[in-house]
Amino acid sequence: GGGETSESFKTQKGIIDLMNNLPEFEFVFADAPLNNVWIQDPPGGKGEPTTDPNWAEGSITYLDNLIAQEGPFFGILGYSQGAAFIPVYLANTSNEFDIALMSNGYLPTTHQGLIGSINSAGPFSTPAVVFSGENDTGFKDMAQDLADTFTNSVDIRSSVAGHHLPHANDPTFTQIKNFISTNSVGATINDGLVIQLTGNLTFHEDSTDRKS
Repeated sequence: GGGETSESFKTQKGIIDLMNNLPEFEFVFADAPLNNVWIQDPPGGKGEPTTDPNWAEGSITYLDNLIAQEGPFFGILGYSQGAAFIPVYLANTSNEFDIALMSNGYLPTTHQGLIGSINSAGPFSTPAVVFSGENDTGFKDMAQDLADTFTNSVDIRSSVAGHHLPHANDPTFTQIKNFISTNSVGATINDGLVIQLTGNLTFHEDSTDRKS
């Protein structure tokens, strides 16, 4: 999420469990290019939203370059602010993904220029999962607005999770794992899944392991 590094994100139990249960995928982690956040805070504070549609241009360019160098990717996954950044990125790139996974996210409503770009480009047809935790009191109620930016979204609410990806013993974990595996069957992109760094990471499916 915002302020986190890719190295710290790699140590989250939910990410470790996901990687251990998807050995056919290579996970590629990204780092936000400035201040460890994908979207910089409004200069006047959250009570004064930004209006610049290019407010996140540095992060968008960074991911475009990463994908050009290491992609294509099967999917994109974001956590917290990383999840909030996914619709921003989809609205401002020509890159496409077979799936999008968003955990503990929200819409970046303190950036009205970015919201405008999302509204203009969306709703997005990318098959998506929007995950939230019942114990994530500060974020769970914002999941629906994020899900509404997609026409084909699976909304998953864990009864036990807080502000973190589901662990392997979470009843919802298998749903997410199956969503990824099912959508990878017959997919045309050989290389992978973008996960989010902190909030963003990317993961590749290993083309040597993948069967068409």
